Amino acid sequence: MKVSVVGNKKIGVCFARLLKKKGFDLISYYCDDIETGVKYAVAAGCKAYVDLKRTVEESELIIVAVADSSLKRFMRKIASFKPENKVFCAISNGENSDSINIGGSNTYFSAFVPKFALENGNFADISDTVIFFEGSGKDYWDFYDVLYVRKVNFKIIDKTQKCGLVIAAAFVTDFKKMLFGIADDVLKKAKLDDDWLIDLAEYPADKLSEQSSEFNADLHRMTLDFAAVDSDTSHKLSSVIKVLEVMGVSYFN
Repeated sequence: MKVSVVGNKKIGVCFARLLKKKGFDLISYYCDDIETGVKYAVAAGCKAYVDLKRTVEESELIIVAVADSSLKRFMRKIASFKPENKVFCAISNGENSDSINIGGSNTYFSAFVPKFALENGNFADISDTVIFFEGSGKDYWDFYDVLYVRKVNFKIIDKTQKCGLVIAAAFVTDFKKMLFGIADDVLKKAKLDDDWLIDLAEYPADKLSEQSSEFNADLHRMTLDFAAVDSDTSHKLSSVIKVLEVMGVSYFN
């Protein structure tokens, strides 16, 4: 199966390298920004194309790796070429496969890669990552068979499962990062180092619960006290506490 990638998200390169490793015929990488396109093509090990129409015409599977806000614009542009018998796969956290449908005898998937990360400034190897696909179209099962034969680590899911995965991933990545950021702010404002923060984060949850009395602080009161030192951080803390209370998380007094 001939594959091309369209877009400027680094996950597109990771996905392209994975498919190439699994035996797909990776032929091109297209990006609106030519310099980025060339850099990503080199990283993926394929040619850099400057013509989107050619990219689509010469491919059987087109991976669309653009920001969610740009996805529909790209799909409209691709639709103007009137492609037929293609498989489109958008690597997107926010969009569902039915929202990228451009008509014709094409098949559409959205892919979700929850464990995507950069490693040492290079593009991550996502070979061991489960890739979740939600899709529809006449070649749905053909694409499934190709992934299975090529031994790609994947799972087909529905909209409800996709939403659940996206929300869960957001909490363990974005939300967790935000909490760590606020905790780091607090330590810096209090003129303390953050070495112990990493140790505490890696401490087993069951062990931590055994010592819960040591951490069972009245955060409402302490947040108000902290406002005298730094009102911005105090406001962030208050907002987080309110969110956790609405969620019913009972970590605090």
